[in-house]
Amino acid sequence: LGDEIELVALLDREPVGVEMDRGQLTQLILNLAVNARDAMPDGGRLTLRTSVRTVTAGEPHSGVLKEPGRYAVLTVEDTGTGMPPEVQKRIFEPFYTTKEEGRGTGLGLAMVHAAVSQSRGQIEVASEVDHGSTFTIFLPAAEPSRGEKVDAEGEGRAAAETRSILVVDDDEAVRQVVCRMLRACGYAVVPAASGVEALEAVHTRGVRADLLLTDVSMPEMNGWQLAATMRAGNPALPVLFMSGRPDGGAPPELAAAGTAFLPKPIQLRDLQRQVQALLGTGA
Repeated sequence: LGDEIELVALLDREPVGVEMDRGQLTQLILNLAVNARDAMPDGGRLTLRTSVRTVTAGEPHSGVLKEPGRYAVLTVEDTGTGMPPEVQKRIFEPFYTTKEEGRGTGLGLAMVHAAVSQSRGQIEVASEVDHGSTFTIFLPAAEPSRGEKVDAEGEGRAAAETRSILVVDDDEAVRQVVCRMLRACGYAVVPAASGVEALEAVHTRGVRADLLLTDVSMPEMNGWQLAATMRAGNPALPVLFMSGRPDGGAPPELAAAGTAFLPKPIQLRDLQRQVQALLGTGA
């Protein structure tokens, strides 16, 4: 999104499943985020909201929802340039774009519409010139099976007990998301915005870390340097590295027992499995 755009996530406390491929859902959100970013060339705020809406039979329907049922709702709102009515009517057409040549294909929103339709969902657009745009996506809710729910919540919490994880990433948004994931699994979390801050927490404030989860690329001290420094005092410390680079750029001396790697963007189930394996709490 860039440094000039503030990202705000207002997420419902209750997770809701939908019948959509995970990669397809990720791409849908990315396409909407990129579209919002391009509408805010001078910066602004991008807000993501999730909620649940239930439509009952016989209820007066408004907007695009006409079938009764329970819906997972994703709202993507920006404070950008907005769109006039004539543009709103065409934004989901393939190859339609208001961007100058070379800045886009016009396929992003068409792909969003196709993915939503394929999942039997609906999408609503509200926009006004100079007052931003709001995309609201309604997807039929699909409750997870009992086994999946136990695995993600019960087993993860039981295994976590009181283990403490030091989470280090200079990207505040990533750090917050990862910390939220770990807390949902029952772990105690200590966040740090840099390697220096992490070392200060351990050596000055006496923070106990059963596992170090650190980004690889950071200013001042990268993840490999941080891990090496912390392992000098605690050679058995498990370390989980994360990076947007596929290989992470791992030096050979740290590619040893007690280390693992996660590519970004991080998925909850992958994070949970890696942490459990490193801490020896897996099933």
